[in-house]
Amino acid sequence: MVPPGRSLAILVLLATALALLAIGVSSDGTEAQLPTITVDLDDGDKEQDAFPTDTENDILEFDGCLTLNRPFWPPGTSVVITMEIVMSGVDVVWESNIDPPTHTFAVSESQSFKALVTVPEGLPATTTIGFALEFTASTEDILLPDITSDTARVNIAHYYKIHRYYSTEPINIRQGDVVDFNFTVENAGNGDDSFIFEVGNEAELLFAGLTLIYDTSKRVPMGGEENVRLQLTAATDALEGQFMVNLTITSEGSKTDPNYDDPVMSSAEWNVLVEPSIGSTIRENIIYIILGVVVLVVIIAVLVVLKKRRRAREEDEDSMDEEEEEEEPAPKKKRKKRPRTDAGDGDDEG
Repeated sequence: MVPPGRSLAILVLLATALALLAIGVSSDGTEAQLPTITVDLDDGDKEQDAFPTDTENDILEFDGCLTLNRPFWPPGTSVVITMEIVMSGVDVVWESNIDPPTHTFAVSESQSFKALVTVPEGLPATTTIGFALEFTASTEDILLPDITSDTARVNIAHYYKIHRYYSTEPINIRQGDVVDFNFTVENAGNGDDSFIFEVGNEAELLFAGLTLIYDTSKRVPMGGEENVRLQLTAATDALEGQFMVNLTITSEGSKTDPNYDDPVMSSAEWNVLVEPSIGSTIRENIIYIILGVVVLVVIIAVLVVLKKRRRAREEDEDSMDEEEEEEEPAPKKKRKKRPRTDAGDGDDEG
């Protein structure tokens, strides 16, 4: 059984709701006049471009007004409305600050507000539709208000950045030879881009007899890198000495982007040392080569003569030793002594 006090409270609430509803109904009974809360951004702020980079955030400012239209105001009442920004489709909701965060109304009116939104670094450039920021409001002081929100779109502008990697070791090339070398270019911007390559001193290299063949452009996706090969050919009569290859890398996207006054560029340089060919080296040093050959022949001849003399001397010494052995007399043989005969014994027998 429901207590009499609780039943009375429920009846009072229902009667109040019905009374408010009756007051809100227009004279013709076709349009309800419920309290409305409307958030309205300035037209110029409803679509904005943000310019974060890979290391820096960007802060956007939004101006607007909050309007409360309440047909019936009980005496001495006020309404507190809280504003907020709702985002969807992002990993981390952007930081925001609304000034003031709450609005207090005692009558139906409009009150202005300002919002600051921090667009984080490292976001990819917008290719289709920008991020949606819904500006909305809420209150606990009105039963079932009709709330109209407003939405702003934020487009992430394209920024352009080039990283390049290459060896700084000198490039040695002989006259008449071909040498290959390369470098790596990385797209460190926040969108796909094309890079244009140009050797600024190509005329100087051609005059020196050096021809450079390379790709003039590369399409590189965001965060990607490409290896670029260059081929250097030296003519047989190319000038000897040291030369420079000055390569400029230009972001094609930044050249046509209205947000950039100057295109984004980078550069790479190589030292090229042109050495004489083997034939040229021989021709230039032919006298020294001949002298070296003559000296070598003389040394070999002297060594041969000395060797022959030594061999002849050794042969003479061997001959003399043999002759000395032949001239030595043979040793005398010793004669054996005969045994004695006893003469007296012979006389006694006769």
